[in-house]
Amino acid sequence: MARKSSTVVGSMRQVKKSPRLTKVLFAIVVLMVIFGIYLVFFYNPNMAMKPVGYDANVSAISSGAGYYDEELPSGLQKSPRRGEYLWEKDKSVMVFIPEGPFMMGDPDIATAQPVRQIYLSAFYIDKYEVTMLQFHQFCQATNYPMPVQPVWSSLDSPVINVTWDDAVAYAKWAGKRLPTEAEWEKAARGGLQIPQWGGSQIPIALMENRNKMRIYPWGNGAPNLGQSYRCNYRADDDARSEGNDGYRYIAPVGSFVFHEGSIYGCCDLIGNVSEWCQDWYENKYTGSLNNPVGPERGDCRSIRGGGWNSIAKDCRLTWRAFQAPDARGESVGFRLIKPQK
Repeated sequence: MARKSSTVVGSMRQVKKSPRLTKVLFAIVVLMVIFGIYLVFFYNPNMAMKPVGYDANVSAISSGAGYYDEELPSGLQKSPRRGEYLWEKDKSVMVFIPEGPFMMGDPDIATAQPVRQIYLSAFYIDKYEVTMLQFHQFCQATNYPMPVQPVWSSLDSPVINVTWDDAVAYAKWAGKRLPTEAEWEKAARGGLQIPQWGGSQIPIALMENRNKMRIYPWGNGAPNLGQSYRCNYRADDDARSEGNDGYRYIAPVGSFVFHEGSIYGCCDLIGNVSEWCQDWYENKYTGSLNNPVGPERGDCRSIRGGGWNSIAKDCRLTWRAFQAPDARGESVGFRLIKPQK
């Protein structure tokens, strides 16, 4: 009899709880009805998931002209985000570097001298490094062998373990090329005239660069100034440690976009991976002051921008390194450029 009484009491408790359950179900139904009304009457799919910086005024200039009113090369189109472009072949986002002079070199680094004013023609450069996914798609399309990637990498991380020849092969397939050291450095430092990003003006106007000799793409502040990390590197100057930037090894491209972007909107130039350049390496700057391409021959190719395992002094935008064209490394990748003409 005691057991039966317990069962009856349990049933009574369930009955007492049922009104509360009814209220919860009723609330869920109401929310679903409200959401359905929103979808039918208010949802606009054309405005969904627009990126930060989306500018509906892209039609303010002709379809054949870019955000600087420049003529677009075949294969490139404007992105909805003001100042950005999309390269159709490999679906890479690119930014524009207008023609003109910039200051190249560093009085504090022996291999980055002499400091010279260099003139460059206009070009577009990838906003991010080429990712593992992009390189994999290239390999699938061409039967090119895919370099082995470490288990801690990901599809949206920069492709690594690529030789200079691998990078050139991808560039030829994509219809672009590796940047010269001068082009890479201008993208990081800025020219004597730089974009005026305030407002929504199209074409984008240029203004005087008041920091012509900036140390980093973001300015002169240290990469971890105020404990706010601006790139993926070894902040405690110990290449064996994990650092405090949130990543033990490589990071997905654009992970530091709110801090690291250059004045042209180019990201990850410093840290994450060092990047192959077109030039043969020489331990000083020589040659033309007009679109320099480096020495005619050499043993190693130039590399720019520190990697995830770099210490602070190698995060300066003027830092230079070199590597044999057939060498591979877990902190070396690449990005590409497209001349405007």
